[in-house]
Amino acid sequence: MSQSPDTILSRIVKVYQGDFTVTVNATYRYYPDYYSHTVTDSMKAILIMHGNNYYFKLGDIEMMRQNEYYIMADQSSKKLSVSESLNSLVDEQPTGMLDMLLKQHDVKLTSFNPGKGLKGIIIYYIGSEIVQATIIADEHNYIKKCILRYQKDIDWANKKVSYSKLEIIYGEPMVSNTSFPANQYGLNRFVQLKKDGSFQVTPKYNKYELTDNTD
Repeated sequence: MSQSPDTILSRIVKVYQGDFTVTVNATYRYYPDYYSHTVTDSMKAILIMHGNNYYFKLGDIEMMRQNEYYIMADQSSKKLSVSESLNSLVDEQPTGMLDMLLKQHDVKLTSFNPGKGLKGIIIYYIGSEIVQATIIADEHNYIKKCILRYQKDIDWANKKVSYSKLEIIYGEPMVSNTSFPANQYGLNRFVQLKKDGSFQVTPKYNKYELTDNTD
């Protein structure tokens, strides 16, 4: 019996939400255009999620959200910023593309059968540079692959839009009934909160320039 796309999506979202920690490794593959089969770049990523808290690393970029704080660290530029996680701009930061499922709005859903017991949905985004996400999940509703189609360029003279492709391959998720590993991947990894309310970078990031965007 086929499932509606809304049912598939809700079941996918459910396996990532709850009082447990999900850790998943992923490979990001970039293509020059949507129909290309030639990979131009590939990067490894790791995503650790527990409720609204997460740690995400892709290449030189690290992102962390823990309770009221959000941190972004860039290894290449040696810059680190601290913000309040309730900031609307922070809420749009990517967490490995899984957040698109958790924050869906202005979208249209369709489903398809990838075969081999897998489930597939296509999310069409309205008013976004990312125009389409194809999601393939396993029998336990964990995402195996996500293919993003996003706007690359607009040829105004010929009224044509070109698109690029990002393919994300997710490994087997590791689920544990533990709290978010704050000391290893949370706020304490990056900064220490001083008695006067200011922040000081930890020894691991002592060469980073710190920007405090909190009130």
